[in-house]
Amino acid sequence: MIPASYLYKDIYRQTWLDPDLECAWARQEAARLDAIPSLRQSLATLLRRVADILYPAGLASGHS
Repeated sequence: MIPASYLYKDIYRQTWLDPDLECAWARQEAARLDAIPSLRQSLATLLRRVADILYPAGLASGHS
């Protein structure tokens, strides 16, 4: 869930600081695109840790 304070800040920014919808949309799209690589990296790290737990290095070398 998104805290109400973040929603309020976003609405305030869109309404008062840059009421131009094109500018607000471009800023929101840029923020979304910036978040995607960090989400991918976090997911890759999580999956790597799970794989290390499920398949320790000692077991992998024992299989032919």
